[in-house]
Amino acid sequence: MWEYDITTSNWNIRAPFPGGPRTNGIAFSISDKCYAGIGKEVDGKKQSFYEYRPAGPLSLEDNPQLKVKVYPNPIQNSAIILLDKTVPNAKIKLIDLSGRMVYSSSFSSTTYSFERGDLESGTYLLIIQNEQSDIILTKKIILQ
Repeated sequence: MWEYDITTSNWNIRAPFPGGPRTNGIAFSISDKCYAGIGKEVDGKKQSFYEYRPAGPLSLEDNPQLKVKVYPNPIQNSAIILLDKTVPNAKIKLIDLSGRMVYSSSFSSTTYSFERGDLESGTYLLIIQNEQSDIILTKKIILQ
């Protein structure tokens, strides 16, 4: 989800869409809430619908539900991601600042070894989701 800042004439990413990429979806806002969903993915029609409720300025750092350390950050070739507790069937995703998911993997321990591969240098959002695909952590990382 993107937000237009009229004071700077810029679009800023506020939150990744949890439902995955799709075509023919819809999105709209009412007051300070954004709604998005339905549409079609490669595996068929989607009926899911999401509501985004901002809780003040969006934080890209640790969520109180889960603590994470990423080192090194900025990342050259690889990094270790350490969680303070196990998240069963967790998913890890990297979203570039255009909102495109560029990396996705699953894990079930407190340690995850991330290999950069051919990802371009830049700023990314590291997202960790639980097995219900709820976002439980969003953190900014940098690839050099």
